[in-house]
Formats: sequence, C-alpha cells, structure tokens
Amino acid sequence: MSIRIENLEGLERRMHVSIPAEQLQHKYQERLQKLAKTIKLDGFRPGKVPAAVLEQRFKADLLNEAGWELIEKSFEKAVDEQKVRLAGRPRIEPPPFDKNQAIEYQATFEVFPEVQLKGLDGLTIERVTATINDVDLNKTLDKILAQHAEWHAVDRASKEGDRLVVDFEGFMDGLPFEGGKAEALTLELGAKRMIPGFEEALVGVKANDETTIKVTFPADYPSANLAGKPAEFKAKVHKVEESRLPELNEALVEKMGLKEGGVEKLKEQVRKGMDSELKQALKNRLKTSVLEKLLELNPITLPTSAVDEEIKHLQSAAMHRIMRESGMPHADDHGHPNHKHPDIELPREPFVEQAERRVRLGLLLNEAIKQGSIKSEPERVRARITEIAEVYQHPQQVIDWYYQNPQLLSEVESMVLEEAAIQHLLEKAKLSDKTMSFEEVVNTKEGEG
Repeated sequence: MSIRIENLEGLERRMHVSIPAEQLQHKYQERLQKLAKTIKLDGFRPGKVPAAVLEQRFKADLLNEAGWELIEKSFEKAVDEQKVRLAGRPRIEPPPFDKNQAIEYQATFEVFPEVQLKGLDGLTIERVTATINDVDLNKTLDKILAQHAEWHAVDRASKEGDRLVVDFEGFMDGLPFEGGKAEALTLELGAKRMIPGFEEALVGVKANDETTIKVTFPADYPSANLAGKPAEFKAKVHKVEESRLPELNEALVEKMGLKEGGVEKLKEQVRKGMDSELKQALKNRLKTSVLEKLLELNPITLPTSAVDEEIKHLQSAAMHRIMRESGMPHADDHGHPNHKHPDIELPREPFVEQAERRVRLGLLLNEAIKQGSIKSEPERVRARITEIAEVYQHPQQVIDWYYQNPQLLSEVESMVLEEAAIQHLLEKAKLSDKTMSFEEVVNTKEGEG
C-alpha cells in the first residue's frame, strides 16, 4: 500500500492511497467463499452453488463490499502510520472496483492544528472568595418556605408576586390569532412566563376587572407570523391571590420529608447544600477567568468540520430542551427517538460562536493536559463523585449510580481532567483575591458556555 499526503488550504489535507489488486482479489474471494456456504438458490443444494453462478449474480455487490472494506481499513492504518490528527469525517472518492486493477482512492479531510500553548506564566488572575452568613441562610430558607406557600384570594389591586386567574384572547389587526386564547389561566405576576409587557399590564387590576393589554411580540419570537408585531389582548380577571409563607416548624419540616432532627436538621442540610453550591460557583468563576485568558492569549485556526459537529450537537441539545419544555415528544437520554420528531430544523447562526469557543477551548485544554502529563486519577474521580453525592439524602446510592453508568462516569473523568488542567495552569500565575457576597456569587452565571 502506498500513501501520499497533499497539503491543501488551511487545515485541509488530501490523502492519496493505492491498494494492490492482489488484496482486492483476496478479499473478493473471501466474500465469495463465505457467500457460497450460506446462500440458498432455487435448484441448488445449500453450499453447492457453483462459483460461476454466484459471480454472475453477485459480482458487483461482492466487489463493492470488498473494495469498501479495504478502503476503510487502509485509511485507518494510514492515519495511524502518518500520525494524522483527524478532525471530522473524511470525504472519500473511490474509483470503480475492478479485480484486475489496484484501488486508487483519495480521502479529503481536515486535521487539528498544532497548538503552541501560551500559559499564564506571571499573569494575574482574579480569584473570588465568599462566605455564608445567617442572612444568606435565612434568605434560602425563605425560598424553601415559598415553595410551600398557600395562596389566598384578596380583595385589593394586584401587585408583583401575586397570582391571578384570568381569561384572555389575543387580536392582531382586529382579528384573533391561533394560540392567543386561554381560559382560567393561573399566572404569577413577575414570573416572566409571558411576553414582555403582558404581566406588567396586569399589575393593579382587581377581581372581576376587564382590561386591554397592548404588547409587541419579541423579534425572535418562535412563531414567524407573530414575531415583532403588535397585538392586543382582551383580559378578564377572575381572582387575585397573595401567597402566605407557612411557619418554619416541626410539622412543616416533617411534611417536607425530614423525619428526624426537626428544624435544626433542616437548617444543617440547607447550609450544607449552600456550601456545596458556593464552592462550585467559586470554582466556576476561577475556571472562567482562566479560560478567558487562555482564549485571549491563544488565537488558533479551527477545523471547520469540528465546528460543524459541535454546532449539530448544540442544535440537538437545544431541540431536546425545546421539546421537553413544550411537552413535545423527543428522543430519550440515549439519543433514540421514542416518538416521531416534528420536522423542525434550528438555524446554525445562533450556535456558531458558542461552537467555535467550545472547540477552541477543547484544543487548548487538551494541550494543557498533554503538557502537564495529567491523567484522570481514580481517587480524584471518586472524590468528585462523593462531593456531588453528599448533598443528596442517600449519597451512597448516588455514588453507585455513577459507577454503574459509563457515560456519567466518563463525564466526571473529563471534569476531573479539566479541573487538573486549570490547576496546572494556575500554578504559574499570580492570584488576586476579591471578596463578594454569597448572593452575588451564586446568582451570577459563570462558565465556559
């Protein structure tokens, strides 16, 4: 087998491969003999069909199968021998297969770039620190109580935080439009479930009021016939309700499922969960600072095929999320469809920047892992899983679940590798501490996107 690699534009390469005719003849005969042992044809006993008859009927298919098997195996071998860092799938252009001729084919593909990583040597990275105080704990407890709040009808004007029961119907250019009508809808003011301006217009109404709500649909609204257009909603308010927090006592704690320890045990568990949340949020902030600096220091050319694959992944994840939130049927957790998908295709543009960022960061972190000779150590993986599990009521069950699920375990291993790479990069940087409150840290979304 002969191999020649041609450099094309950018990261694109073309591999020229020649496979001797003898190999095709041998592979063809293998398939012919295998077929002869299993084929059943009218007029012949099993295993007794003459080779000439088989060739007459199946020669083209056998040649095609034999040729493609050789191409696939030869390409894998060539990539390994030439130490090609393949990015994405190759485009292979095979010739017509002929037993008496060598297979000469071309494979066009992209490779990953060679990364000369610039680290954080001597640079200053901001590290946020924070602690949890009693005010933070009480606010979190109030949020928990709010989940068990009781709603009571009130005879006053509505305000943000109240709950309404309303009927409404939407009109555009004086005509009702599809999907714009609801009856006895329960709507919490301030929850921002509706389009901008809708909930705000219902602040100040009372039970039995009728009102007209004038709004404009957002430009990016999913329904193209409504996006960016003004509309009017005729609304009838049936009820205004306010929420009343229950008292934090032993009875409520038991109702929440905590059988022993009462209020103090609940506070202990809540504090533990807050500690875990804060620890992860601080880690994410530091990670984001490192990744932003890496991106700034290391502009690299990206393989289009790798970016395209990441865009497809993001589109798929977004589609599953949309279907799940809307109640539409979607694929299961293994990617197998459990219902027929609607014929919807999300546009590429909103995902391009995020996809490029992910591919770039993946290349940079892989290089950091390589430079630091970092490995996913089993004890660090177990420690990370234990940390994840400790906020649950039955931690050992969560730990067992991770170790019984190869995909979840692989995700944690990747997480541990990434954390080790971040730590390796930080060893040569200077850290500047900045103090923030618990609320500031956990309510600000930080991450690699």
